[in-house]
Amino acid sequence: MFLRSSRLTDLAVCVTDLNLEAAQQAAEACGPNARAIALDVRDAAAVKQSIDFFAEEMGRLDYLFN
Repeated sequence: MFLRSSRLTDLAVCVTDLNLEAAQQAAEACGPNARAIALDVRDAAAVKQSIDFFAEEMGRLDYLFN
């Protein structure tokens, strides 16, 4: 995986998926600063809410993966 093989493991990463379990598995592989959120990216308001929540929880958002 790209994040594990690079120096990006120090970055705040948000992994999203409709399936929270899949997002959690991917986030675990990304390192300690990754979090998973169940998200339907077709819903613009939910995307904004998720970004705001993540940035507040982590202090910043460096990467968002769906």
